[in-house]
Amino acid sequence: MPKRDQHYVPQFYLRFFSSEVSKRTISLYSLRSDNIVHGASIRNQCARPWFYGKNGVIEENLAQIEAATGAVLHRIRAERRLPPTHTPDYSWLLFFAAVQGLRTNRVMQEGIELERKVSALLFRGDEEAEARFFGGPPPYTPLDLRLSSAKITAQCYADLSALLVAAPRHHGFLTSDHPVALYNQLLQEYSSHRGTTGAAASGLQVFLPLSPNLCVLLFDDDVYRMLPRRRGGPIRATE
Repeated sequence: MPKRDQHYVPQFYLRFFSSEVSKRTISLYSLRSDNIVHGASIRNQCARPWFYGKNGVIEENLAQIEAATGAVLHRIRAERRLPPTHTPDYSWLLFFAAVQGLRTNRVMQEGIELERKVSALLFRGDEEAEARFFGGPPPYTPLDLRLSSAKITAQCYADLSALLVAAPRHHGFLTSDHPVALYNQLLQEYSSHRGTTGAAASGLQVFLPLSPNLCVLLFDDDVYRMLPRRRGGPIRATE
């Protein structure tokens, strides 16, 4: 029986940022209320009622993915090094980044808004024409369809180089309810005019914090150069 409150960021991942011994709570900052909350229950974070539906299919599949990827991320944190490329662990790391970037509430809301705008452009407010075309209310793209592109996204990420980054001394990394951050320093001047963070975009950078001390960076090595590091170990970031 699927649970009513379904997480779009795994609880095991949020525990990476807990300072409590039992790993049951986390400190958070609310952008909406401009408040810092200490001791917030991880169980209540990044979850919505029936986010994946009531049949439990998506939630069960995600649970299997989390079991495999969670073990890989734990090893990266413990060993402070990335797995070698072309290994199952490295593939799971890329797959986690792809899936997690597609399963959040932010992605869902952005997708619904985009589809509403496209529908408005096509039908110009003619609800009857819209209903005739769709055979009913607009079937906004369900989450399972979005997640179906995760494999392709991970394959695109496989073309990127990977780096483990350590936080500067006396500083730390943060995470959020949308933990996979995409950026494109190469095309940052064009970001207001067109999409620059597609999985196959030249200059793509993918940031995935794993703890207050470690962050995975995927980057396009045809565009950027990084300092050499030893055997996959972390390179320390500047402030």
